[in-house]
Amino acid sequence: MLLLSLHAAATFLDPFLKSGNQSREENSGIGTAANLLAEGKLEASRAAFNAILDREPNSVAALLGLADIAYVENNDAVVKQFIDRAIGENPDSAVAQTAMGRYHYLNGSIELAVSNFDAAIRLDPMLVDPHLELGSLYATEQDTADKALMHYETAVKLAPDNVVIRYAYASVLDSKGQLDAALKQLDIAQALVPESGFPFQVRGTLLANHRRNDKALEAFENALALNPADVQSLWAQGEILFGSGKMEPATVSYEKALAINPQHTLAMFRLAMIKQMNGDFASAEPLYRQAIQIDPDFAFALNNLAFGAAEIPGRAKEALTWAQGAVELQPDNPEFQDTLAMVLDVSGKYQEAIAVLKKLSATYPSYFDAVYRLARLYEKTGDKTQARALYQQLLKTQSNHSQTLEVRERLEAMGPG
Repeated sequence: MLLLSLHAAATFLDPFLKSGNQSREENSGIGTAANLLAEGKLEASRAAFNAILDREPNSVAALLGLADIAYVENNDAVVKQFIDRAIGENPDSAVAQTAMGRYHYLNGSIELAVSNFDAAIRLDPMLVDPHLELGSLYATEQDTADKALMHYETAVKLAPDNVVIRYAYASVLDSKGQLDAALKQLDIAQALVPESGFPFQVRGTLLANHRRNDKALEAFENALALNPADVQSLWAQGEILFGSGKMEPATVSYEKALAINPQHTLAMFRLAMIKQMNGDFASAEPLYRQAIQIDPDFAFALNNLAFGAAEIPGRAKEALTWAQGAVELQPDNPEFQDTLAMVLDVSGKYQEAIAVLKKLSATYPSYFDAVYRLARLYEKTGDKTQARALYQQLLKTQSNHSQTLEVRERLEAMGPG
């Protein structure tokens, strides 16, 4: 499912600012205090919210604003203290209940969050935020898409011009197999913000997920026409082209993405892969190294470096360091284990390689490369009985593999057992 977080920029005060229930005098003061908070001027904002409380001791908005400041300061206890006070002094406030629900959600207390959001809806059925929160929660936390749809449908009716809601609604519709309905929501979003390429980007992502690649590419092209610096669309475009074997246009997309964002490690990785696949590891290596410098835990880059370096005489030790690093980061990745075994083989550490491959082939008996590499290692180390048994196993279980002829020739070359 395409996930669009509604929490990243959300604050405890936010529902109040959008509710329209505040008095003109309070709204003026709250707006000033909220702007100071948005600008990062915490002390000035705190003073402004406290000034409101001096005038109106029960002000929900001021209390939630102070909760926001405490959240920015990572003071969880104080956040809850202010929200508790807002509810205690305003028990009928749907906004305060929404804030507490958001607090519980952010802290992983899902049942408490649901209870608060439900209470907020009972208090004010016209408040959009609790519907949004429950839609997001049911879509991502509890995987109950029907409930998510219900709340997003309500939110769209309450705020028909809110494009963010339509993006989230489209995502849930798609997860329920209603792609056409999802695309219709994106059409409406595009009409609401015709200057934005984001609806096209979301459309492209949904279409690509359904392997409707031509339509997805068209959507990404439309997104880029509106925003040529849209790195995500360039990257996604490159992925579709890469997956279709169209390496030249894919390279163009990745290079454009990297030119806009020089820290885009995935674009670096794909460009390096294309060069390596074309037999140019010398050009691929600097890109892999750059990606790892930015992200030292980029296991796939470490693995590909190890694979490429192992094929170069004199670089087995370096390759082994990279292969071990990749396996350490993702010990359950069979491809990384296979690369490690290959590097151990090249390094002359045959028994260590055999140990890795025995475990790998036992876990993934249909993993052709692992079983074949193990058979060849047995043959290399003189254990022809084990080698012959594995070659025969491959011919029996994977007779349609592209390397079947090679396996048959190796078995015949060994002679009768």
